[in-house]
Amino acid sequence: MTMTIIDSVLRAGAYANCFIIGMEFVAPEKRTIIGTVLSMFSGISGMIVGALAWILQTWRTLDRIMNGVCLLVVAYYWLLPESARWLLTKERYTDVENILQNISKTNGRHLPKETLKKLRCSSTSENIGTVRSFKELLKSPILTRRFINCSICWTICLFSYYGLTINSIALSNNSYFDFILTMLVEIPGNIAVYLVLHRVGKRYTLSLSFLTCGVSSLSFIFISKDLYWLQLCMYLLGKFCSAMVITIIYTLTTEIFPTRLRSSLLSSCSMFGRIGSMSAPQVPILKHYWQHLPLVLFGTTAVIASVLSLLFPETMGVPLPDTIEEAENIGNKIKSEKL
Repeated sequence: MTMTIIDSVLRAGAYANCFIIGMEFVAPEKRTIIGTVLSMFSGISGMIVGALAWILQTWRTLDRIMNGVCLLVVAYYWLLPESARWLLTKERYTDVENILQNISKTNGRHLPKETLKKLRCSSTSENIGTVRSFKELLKSPILTRRFINCSICWTICLFSYYGLTINSIALSNNSYFDFILTMLVEIPGNIAVYLVLHRVGKRYTLSLSFLTCGVSSLSFIFISKDLYWLQLCMYLLGKFCSAMVITIIYTLTTEIFPTRLRSSLLSSCSMFGRIGSMSAPQVPILKHYWQHLPLVLFGTTAVIASVLSLLFPETMGVPLPDTIEEAENIGNKIKSEKL
């Protein structure tokens, strides 16, 4: 049990760091597609796991394969560059210049020395060093409320996502097919995020996805068992929207906190979210009291999260904040631009 918990924590931390590095090395207009691609591979990997489980029919061999593949990630230490933004917070300017020079050579572009000098000037310790510790973050009421709200949304997000995934094995007589189908629907869900996000914005898309997930889960209860395909479509719609929620909330969490604490706060929100993922496997037991009680819990919590997500600031097209002041002013900047 202890090893399982440690394994889950390490996997969550690795994915969070991978997501942050991917977000920090691209321009604001490219962050959506990067988050979409990363989430799509999550759905693809789930389909592969379901197919392997169907073929092998033994969890021990499946576990060896899954953990053996993780050893390949060790090579990323030499393949991936360090976060340039994090290096700037540590005033390691030489390392930043080397990384940016290598990136410019790979892209076939020339990086002027004047740009590097401006980078040094704009990243002085007076500006970047405003975030010294997690305690200093809590001195900001705006970021404290944002962090609490983000943690709650993360908990509900993973609760509904894993809950719908686990509960899917009861849809028909073939549990493996049901699981693969629920993972397959994540791919069009992630594509929908990319198509909708630029038109609606991240905050409203997140809220609408939560709401649709909740409504579809609750609607499933009122559909007759004779209408199996309608039940299946409604259930997959809920899973479709929960996949959209995960893609958006990862990207949004990366964008609303300052650089120096971005990784730790994303990991902290993910840690609180694991409360939801740990609770989800226990929820199907409640079927002994009422068959539809799990879906009621998944649906109602998702509707609550749809309201809470409206409290987040809109981050579409906004540069990643480096300081507490920049993070606090994300919503204010967009409002002033609209005015």
